[in-house]
Amino acid sequence: MNLSKYINNLKEYREESFRLLEKEWNPKKELFEKVDENGNYKKFEGDTIVFTLDKSDIEKVSNVQKALYSKLHNLLARPLSMQYFHMTLHDLCNFTTTNDIQGCIEKNKKIIPSIFKKLPKHDVIKMKSIGLYNGGSAIGIMFAPVDEKINTLFNIRKLFDSIIEQKEMYIPHVTLGYYLPHEYSDLERKKLLSVLVNTKVQIEISLKLSKLTYQIFYDMDHYENVYNNQ
Repeated sequence: MNLSKYINNLKEYREESFRLLEKEWNPKKELFEKVDENGNYKKFEGDTIVFTLDKSDIEKVSNVQKALYSKLHNLLARPLSMQYFHMTLHDLCNFTTTNDIQGCIEKNKKIIPSIFKKLPKHDVIKMKSIGLYNGGSAIGIMFAPVDEKINTLFNIRKLFDSIIEQKEMYIPHVTLGYYLPHEYSDLERKKLLSVLVNTKVQIEISLKLSKLTYQIFYDMDHYENVYNNQ
């Protein structure tokens, strides 16, 4: 994987996310499955592979979240709990991939340990923020690897394709909060866009392979650790 090309692709994706928000309000369908009209998180079950974060990195992300909500609190769902901040490596079961979520999860529970046994345990992948971006249903901090460890990241991610293949470009990010499931006015979209574009985010975080985790989620603000890469 060419690091420079990948970072450019991420930046182009971010800019396109802004253009889409400026053009019209057309959120991902999943927003209406995840968030209610009052900004609370609805039952939305599944499983996933994530990097949990060190306390110091959680604090960095939390500071960005506080800055975001100080400007947009009335336009967003309830802030996500800092204890669940994470970077997704690979999505698995949810309503977009299966009609039998519980069956899918039970199958994955049997497969996951054999994949984790193949993984390195002590590598660290340094990530640097690109900035806030419009994720279609939520706002997050977009990150990119800082060095050749990008190959470690993608090699590990590819292993989980044997469960459910992910064909779309991987967007490393930490989600801060979701939009509300209603129509935003032109003025509201302009405010969202202004904050996304003009909020400077300059942080680095460390993805530790020892903190790679298989999790089950019950809603977008309730995750449970099932299997750790230790």
